[in-house]
Amino acid sequence: MKTKIYLILALVTTVMLSSCNDYLTPTPLAIVKLSDYFTSDTAAIAAVNAAYVPLQWQYGSNGLTYGNEWFIGDVVSDDALKGGGGTVGSDMNTVYLMENFQGSANNNYLETLYTINYQGIFRTNFAMENINGMQAGTITQAIKDRLIGESKFLRAYYHFRLMRLFGGIIKGDRTFTQSDALMARSSKEEIDKFIRQDLEDAIKLLPLKSEYASTELGRATKGSAQAMLMRVILFDINESFANKTADYAHVISLGDSIIASNQYQLKVKYQDFFKTFYNIPAVVAKFVEENGPESVFEVQYISESTSDWGGSAGGLGMTRGNFDPLVTRSRGGGLAGVLSASSQTGYGFNRPTQDLYDEFEPGDNRRDEAILPYDSTDVYGTEAEHFYNDGYHARKATLGFWVAYKGKQIFINPTFYAMRSPSNTFIIRYSDVLLMYGEAKCESNDVNGGAAALNLVRQRAKNSSTNPLDPTILPLFPYGGYTNDQTGLRAAIRHERRVEFAMEGQRWFDLVRWRTAEQVMNAYRQKYITKEGKDMSAFDPNKHYLFPIPETQLNANPLLKQNPGY
Repeated sequence: MKTKIYLILALVTTVMLSSCNDYLTPTPLAIVKLSDYFTSDTAAIAAVNAAYVPLQWQYGSNGLTYGNEWFIGDVVSDDALKGGGGTVGSDMNTVYLMENFQGSANNNYLETLYTINYQGIFRTNFAMENINGMQAGTITQAIKDRLIGESKFLRAYYHFRLMRLFGGIIKGDRTFTQSDALMARSSKEEIDKFIRQDLEDAIKLLPLKSEYASTELGRATKGSAQAMLMRVILFDINESFANKTADYAHVISLGDSIIASNQYQLKVKYQDFFKTFYNIPAVVAKFVEENGPESVFEVQYISESTSDWGGSAGGLGMTRGNFDPLVTRSRGGGLAGVLSASSQTGYGFNRPTQDLYDEFEPGDNRRDEAILPYDSTDVYGTEAEHFYNDGYHARKATLGFWVAYKGKQIFINPTFYAMRSPSNTFIIRYSDVLLMYGEAKCESNDVNGGAAALNLVRQRAKNSSTNPLDPTILPLFPYGGYTNDQTGLRAAIRHERRVEFAMEGQRWFDLVRWRTAEQVMNAYRQKYITKEGKDMSAFDPNKHYLFPIPETQLNANPLLKQNPGY
């Protein structure tokens, strides 16, 4: 579907003709209405395609900030440092303050995330309202059902991305008009219920992945809606409104359905998952498929020359290619020197911590797929003597072609154009389904069932070893001092999630939903108190589980109330 998601350039044209009788009060003789546009399957599909587009956006409309979610998912957690150039706080200072728990409402990065997701919500509502209003005979029922299902999935996901940052938010259950300018926030419980209902509706309407044509892969499916609902339920499992017994049972039921559908499977080798081979220099073919068997949902990107950032051209909507490879690639030093001939040097953001590096067990090849080799010559301007000079870089988003470096071949993702790569971003992989399923089994005190799901992921990680038969490499659960009971399995699953999804923007949101961020981040601060921890404030559980509502939104809408502590 990558080539099909484009912004609709024009939907409505109004023509006004003047009356001969009174030129001061012209009478319209013809008006082209939205209903005149929505008269075919093609028009309805185009509207829903436009609703996917804000998922691609990675650059702020004010030209001063990025919009990549991993600035929170990785950087605010113990997995990554902000990185970048210049002095410690000067490059993306708003994120630097956030990772040190010193953020405020005057934050253009949060404003960008807020805007992106409400743009997505508006587009989903616009699509659904107009598709539901189409006359009989103008759209086939099967297409209508599928498109409404896709829209409900997207609306749920956009709300979820906002809810997990801000808590209760303004509910976007319709297209807003001028009269809706002043609206209060709904409670987090209300938003959670709204998201769940949208996903339940989507599950009923969406086809299986195998029922899409190959040209349509990348659209929301029944499995992606089920997996997203698993994620939503587990995110709010520790809220006071949750019914833990029923919610864990629901997650297990959803997992059973996904597994039984036979739509997904783990790739044989973990190290192949993030390697997408291109026919260089022409982007003609890829030799490892995207939207493959392990992909439950991913954001689609294309190779498209006009979407590069630059001056007035930057901003929302300028992201049909993926900005992540450039933004996260080495900024200077030995690795950058190797890459410079191909113009593949980067901005050096999202730098893995030593703490994440040390989390991997000996022999776990996932570490070298998540983290690029140590580079003691890395240059970061005035930060060269600062803790950012640890020499690690995020690797998953930067893969794509082989170069020789420090006696080994490493894999680098080409951008093709100055800023953008056509590589997709993975949102839910099948290993995530298995680990969520195992977690729900564990918390339901089914240790054997939880361990079986965990061990499927562990076994695949073993298969990525050079010697998959070696039993000392990533032994199956129980292992490494974890006890063979609920407590041990819970700890093992949490470890596994950290290493399996390292540098994929999930760590912070796991700490939030487990309600362990206070314990983990304060321990991290003390452990690294002479390095990155020296600038950190203590984590306040009454404040830092949520981020502040952007000041611009509060100023525009006095009915909005700020989150506690900001």
